[in-house]
Amino acid sequence: MLRDLEWDLGAIALKPSALVMDEVVIDSERRLFSHSVDRRVYNVDHDLMAKSSSASDLLQNIPSVQVDIDGQVSLRGSSDVLVMVTARSRP
Repeated sequence: MLRDLEWDLGAIALKPSALVMDEVVIDSERRLFSHSVDRRVYNVDHDLMAKSSSASDLLQNIPSVQVDIDGQVSLRGSSDVLVMVTARSRP
C-alpha cells in the first residue's frame, strides 16, 4: 500500500552562476562492428585497406564472411545474405 508523503523543506535559496566557454569540440568514432537483432554493421573507416581495396576485398576481411571467386557472398556458409553498401563522404 502506497501512501502520499509530503515534506516541507522550507525556502531553498539558489544562487545563479554562469560559465562562459570559448569553444567546445565534440569528437567521436564509430565502432568497427555494430550488432543489432537483424543486422551486423562493419564500418570501413577503421580499415586501412579501405582506400585502396575493392568491396570484395573488404568483405573478405570481415569475420565469418566468405567471398568466392565469382563474387558470391556467404555468411557462415549461408548464401542467403543481403549486403548493403552505404557511401558517405567525410570532410
